[in-house]
Amino acid sequence: MKKLKKIIMIIALCLISVFMSGCSSNSRTCFQCGEDFRGNAYYCVLMRDERVMDEECARRYWFPLSIENMRVR
Repeated sequence: MKKLKKIIMIIALCLISVFMSGCSSNSRTCFQCGEDFRGNAYYCVLMRDERVMDEECARRYWFPLSIENMRVR
């Protein structure tokens, strides 16, 4: 009986870790400031997915232009 409880506990922990591993998949790292962020991401002039910025850095980078056209879709 103890062995069955251990097996159930291990399976439960594995399932929890699988579900929780997807929780941070929406976060990105701003290449300007190095901070992790969620939400809208904006391209720099190179327009590559590896080099995206958060909204605050994008506003400073593209000032005085609008950043809406540079949002990652």
